Amino acid sequence: MQKPLLIIAVTFFALWFGWRSFSNRTDMRVLFVGDEYTQANDLPDIVDDLAKANGVNLEIDVMADPGLTLATHASDSDVNDALAGGNYDVVILQEDSDIPAVRERLLTSTLPALRRMGVLTASSGTEVILFETWADRDGAALSGFNSFASMQEALSDGYSSMASEIRADVSSVGATWWSVRTSNPDILLHSPDGKLPTEEGSYLAAAVLTTSILGEELENFANGHVDDEIAEQLLELAS
Repeated sequence: MQKPLLIIAVTFFALWFGWRSFSNRTDMRVLFVGDEYTQANDLPDIVDDLAKANGVNLEIDVMADPGLTLATHASDSDVNDALAGGNYDVVILQEDSDIPAVRERLLTSTLPALRRMGVLTASSGTEVILFETWADRDGAALSGFNSFASMQEALSDGYSSMASEIRADVSSVGATWWSVRTSNPDILLHSPDGKLPTEEGSYLAAAVLTTSILGEELENFANGHVDDEIAEQLLELAS
């Protein structure tokens, strides 16, 4: 009669120990796969600096170029080799622009590509984090969205569907942008084109992503990217 309790205890210990050993790591390898939203303002460098400020050294590789979709990445042999190679602790996947918000494109382009990529990361035991992006400042009328809010809601729903397809977590960058735009409208997150991020926008994105990678809230901000007072404020807003 005590055997089930023993199994539960052993399982709990194994899960607890595994989580603790991962969260206490001081060195990690991370791969970013995405487009210009990942490239803007050297986002991976900000993530690297935030991790260092919080006691973790990251070795980061980036596979990103403007306009690339996950379908394009999924057909790239170099990307496939990187996903299957088992050389990374975490892979960050970011889909192009508004694709996850448009149901037809999500179903016909993103999800099939994500399934193929998910098979490769699962075989290598790599953790996958989906980089949920932000909506255009004024929405995307051609895609049926007349406001930031309507587009962001659809994007968040799309990334949730993506996470359900594979063993992945969502780093809710876009949802955090929405919250900050509402509570702190004086902090400009969009650049003048209404799509790409300002330095503050990238810093906020990096803070959310770094929190997801490390699995814990950040205590220290990173110098040299935005004004220190703004950096500290964005760090608090990202938590």
